[in-house]
Amino acid sequence: MVNIENRRYVVIMSEEVSLLDFSKFLETSADTLIYNPERTLTVVKYLNEERYGFRYPTYGPFNVQELNEWKENNGWPFIDDIDGPEDSTSTDTSI
Repeated sequence: MVNIENRRYVVIMSEEVSLLDFSKFLETSADTLIYNPERTLTVVKYLNEERYGFRYPTYGPFNVQELNEWKENNGWPFIDDIDGPEDSTSTDTSI
């Protein structure tokens, strides 16, 4: 079962979104990503066991608490439901 303890988050440049293979991440498309107010950065979540290379500079990896602390320190709105109900009950481990 996929749960919040198994997730890691990275912040990437928004221009890198078009390069993502969403079958390897816990989001389903660019529309499901969380962006900063300027839409220059976004958060991508994945399973802890996976490692991904990103073309542009990134921040992280973070667990959910570290991500929210980073976002607070960098002017992002705090989102306490980054792992909403549709994700917390997911049993798909193929991602």
